[in-house]
Amino acid sequence: MTAFITRKKSALIFFCAFLAAGGSAALLNYLLEGPKLGPHYDLLLEFRQESAPAPELLIVDSGDLMEGDTAAEMILTLIEMDAAALVIQTPILGFSAEKASSEEEIRSWFEEEFSLLERNIRNLFEAIRVGSIAPTEARRYVDELVGLTGRGKERLTAALVRQGGAGIARLEQAAAAFGQVYRAGDLRLSPDHAVPSGDLTYSRPRRDWDGRIRRISPVGPPEHVVYAALKGRFEESLMAPMGDSLFLVNTREGLETHIPLDSQGSLLFEAPAGGRGEYPDRGFRRISLDLFTRYEETGQTLQRLLREAARAGIYEGLEPEKAPVNLFEYALVQRGEFLVSVDPGNPAARRFSDEWKARWLQTRAEYFAVLEESLYGPAERKLRAGYEELLRSERLDEEGIDRVGALRDELAVIFDRLREVYGEYRGLRETLSQALSSSFVILGPADPETMTGAAAPGLFGLFGGPEYSDSELSFILADNILRSRGIRPLERHLVLFWSLLTIALELLILVRLRPLFSLGLGFVLSLALGAGFSWSFVVWGRWLDPLIPLSASLAGTLSVFALELLLVSQGARRFRRAYGPYVGKSCLRQLIKAGRPAPAERSSVSAAVVAVRQAGLLAKEDQRAEHSPAGDLSAGARALLAFREEASTLVKKAGGVIVGCDGDLMLACFGSPLERIGMGPGGDPYVRYARSPALRAAEFATDLAGQKTGWQFGIDAGECSFWYRPVSGYNAYGRPVVRARILSSLASRYKAKVLISESVRSQIKDIPVRRLTVLKEQDGSGGEAFYQLAFPIAPADS
Repeated sequence: MTAFITRKKSALIFFCAFLAAGGSAALLNYLLEGPKLGPHYDLLLEFRQESAPAPELLIVDSGDLMEGDTAAEMILTLIEMDAAALVIQTPILGFSAEKASSEEEIRSWFEEEFSLLERNIRNLFEAIRVGSIAPTEARRYVDELVGLTGRGKERLTAALVRQGGAGIARLEQAAAAFGQVYRAGDLRLSPDHAVPSGDLTYSRPRRDWDGRIRRISPVGPPEHVVYAALKGRFEESLMAPMGDSLFLVNTREGLETHIPLDSQGSLLFEAPAGGRGEYPDRGFRRISLDLFTRYEETGQTLQRLLREAARAGIYEGLEPEKAPVNLFEYALVQRGEFLVSVDPGNPAARRFSDEWKARWLQTRAEYFAVLEESLYGPAERKLRAGYEELLRSERLDEEGIDRVGALRDELAVIFDRLREVYGEYRGLRETLSQALSSSFVILGPADPETMTGAAAPGLFGLFGGPEYSDSELSFILADNILRSRGIRPLERHLVLFWSLLTIALELLILVRLRPLFSLGLGFVLSLALGAGFSWSFVVWGRWLDPLIPLSASLAGTLSVFALELLLVSQGARRFRRAYGPYVGKSCLRQLIKAGRPAPAERSSVSAAVVAVRQAGLLAKEDQRAEHSPAGDLSAGARALLAFREEASTLVKKAGGVIVGCDGDLMLACFGSPLERIGMGPGGDPYVRYARSPALRAAEFATDLAGQKTGWQFGIDAGECSFWYRPVSGYNAYGRPVVRARILSSLASRYKAKVLISESVRSQIKDIPVRRLTVLKEQDGSGGEAFYQLAFPIAPADS
């Protein structure tokens, strides 16, 4: 701490800086609601320890528009594979939460398609205008835009052609049979529209200030579609918002879980681990909708081949109820009965529909068992043996032999084709069964760019990061809820408390340092403070925005630096004003650095005083005044000023201190408090020069006596008092000052250059002196001898 800043001033600096830091923290925390989640949050989130998502979650990647028949077949496959629930996040023509008419839906899709086309055209021409696209690449981008337009036309055409209600009826029937189908009510809205309110669910989270999506509100209103689906997933579980968290109770397992929510009721989600283990695709377990389509088409192809095989007589030996063709058709009939028997408004009919469902699944199992037996069992061998026996018999003519041989060869082709198609069908079934069994399925488009509600790439496109489609965001929300995960934002009062506590400790250190040190260390500690809160977020997942304590700490640091600099500059100006005229520049710098002695401080030390006088200067001035016009004393004043400036310069150069001026007399001091402090650390002049103040004064006087004509010196040594007063300047008081004046005035009488007192003589031994007489006291009593000093003086050994 600099000497200009006392403990009292340090306490005042701490108080003012703490107010500035606390005000900054409160402003950010309350009025501005904290720094917004931004790139720094995304960066820190990347360092969070990731883990694999909940294994029951599954995304089915679809296109941006589905037909009712396709969706119905998918739901029936989910029922067959024993999936747990389905969340639909892709638009299905005619199937909406609001039960809107087909005409209104078509109008909505026209608006969305043309809005998408308009944005693409604007973006293309804007990119060409700013030079983002080279002219040579313009044709490729135009072709892609034309392709997008064509696909939009096809989607609209499909919407107009297939708006009949047959597919929708099957879809609604399948959804009612499944029972766990959830669809958001915002899928037909453009991204510029607000999320619908009321009892509807939504699937598109709101964006943050920079266009990124980092939080999802599960409870709304309106509720997120995933939250609505999970609420009814387990009868033994209850989910409800409670304060700043989502409260889950599983009565079956006796567990209670709190999922943290922010002040807006949103969950700051954590994305699953990407590229690890069995989830290499950005951390999301997913399959394509094409698997369902291929599964259905392959089943139809297999059924066609089985009909051809039946016409060829392959299954003639089987009972009709055991033939694969009949089992397939019978299973379809039972599935139809199951769908018809479902009555969502009549819980008592549920048991009846469950029986039809069990029969359908049982028949499907028998169908696959018979296929396995017929394709990989002895059936082909027996048929081939029968044909061989006919060929070996002599009952067939030549035409019959050719016909039986052809049937035998055709048999191998039919079985090979059946095995090939069935192998593909069985592989698809196993893949779907493994993926869908007990899974919570989310159906939606895979590419974020195809979704009008997708997050923007970042602030003005400058900050990249992972982009998520709506289905992936729903996957993330479900994963966070199922595993009770999520970032826990600290309450505002805790953010303010921890920020101010750490800042107070930092300021206690800074106020004890010099301004530049406090500024440098303050910046380092501010960065360390931000890094510390960032590290706590990475390790524990508790979000205290590091920009709040970092900004507040910087405000406190700058306040400390500014206040300290103000006090130091004021002290330096005071020292320059008080001591600048009396000491050399190097000595003044050390005095300012040391910050002492205070100008009002009085101190007494043993020092040597040299009175320097220019003989006859005042007498010559009097003569000039007699022959000069009235009031014209400029020549004498210039001579007096020249003497004082020259003597002052020589005194400062010799390391002395000027302690007074009176007419043609200047008083210099060696060994004063200013000189001792001005030497710097360890710079006691007696130790540094191995000379006493009296010896240094004698050397100074003898050196100048040989150079300056008419200059006379009086030297005395002893205890003197020193202090500064604004009226009189820096002065020395004491007996040595008086005697030095007297000795300098006696030099002319004894025709001597340098006179010294007995006190000086006793301190500088082995030098040539001549005793003159005794300097009596004022009352005329005894006195002290004084001497004429010979010169020059040989330098003493150091």
